[in-house]
Amino acid sequence: MSIKRKINKIRKLVLRKLEKWERQKKYDIDFDSLKININLYFDILIKEGLKFNINTSRYKILIIRELERVCLKTERNKKIENFDILFIWNSKNDENEELLELKRHKIILNAEIYRPILELMYYNKEIGQPNTDVVLNFGIFYLQAKYNLSDEQVLKDIKDRASFQYFLAYP
Repeated sequence: MSIKRKINKIRKLVLRKLEKWERQKKYDIDFDSLKININLYFDILIKEGLKFNINTSRYKILIIRELERVCLKTERNKKIENFDILFIWNSKNDENEELLELKRHKIILNAEIYRPILELMYYNKEIGQPNTDVVLNFGIFYLQAKYNLSDEQVLKDIKDRASFQYFLAYP
């Protein structure tokens, strides 16, 4: 089965679930706009050619849980980011387990709390090139320590691994 067909199979599963929830009035949201957004995200997935493993029920459960989370965020008028939807569904290199672990670490770590301390440590008085965001640096150092990576390897992995990009809120 081609990647495009797999992604469309997942799209149909997600849209059927949304229609079911709409009939049940499970969430107080605008399902039509959510369906449009979901379709846009799936178009991005097809364009990017991301690989999926939908053949196991475990991945289907992950997709439905993530969709429920997206519905709850929508209901609470919180912004849905592409990372919320795209990277949990992308099972490229079987990173889903790693992604879920890094999601938990991101919540527990909450590096924004340390921003004032980190900014004092890396303040350069606006001389020379501006600093990289200190929270981003902190996240990179954390990934280096957790996975025992060199500077070059962590930069390469940030470009290649969706889980690292999500953890760092990397665009």
